[in-house]
Amino acid sequence: MALINCPECDCEVSDQALACPNCGYPVADGAPPSPQAEGGGAEPPQPEASARRRVGCLDVVSPALCALGGFAAVFFFQRGDTKHAVMGALLFIAGAIGTVALLTGRPWYGREDD
Repeated sequence: MALINCPECDCEVSDQALACPNCGYPVADGAPPSPQAEGGGAEPPQPEASARRRVGCLDVVSPALCALGGFAAVFFFQRGDTKHAVMGALLFIAGAIGTVALLTGRPWYGREDD
């Protein structure tokens, strides 16, 4: 990897880079010119519709399991029904694991922001 000078702003750029990080001028062969290099002051590109995070079934079900399982565990423990209280606690744990996984980026689907 070698460093070359950008023809637009004379900043040092990697020869493997598609565009200059300083001004956006395309330095690689076949790289499309960036909006900054063309007209300057252009608006930043908006994310595509497919890149936006969609609300899925698990986004609703996991927190609901957590809340309902916790409520059921407390309710049945107070009534002395240990069997159902344990089931409520298990629902709470499952909902908590799903909610934490959702908050950390849904790793089983792959993160779109990497």
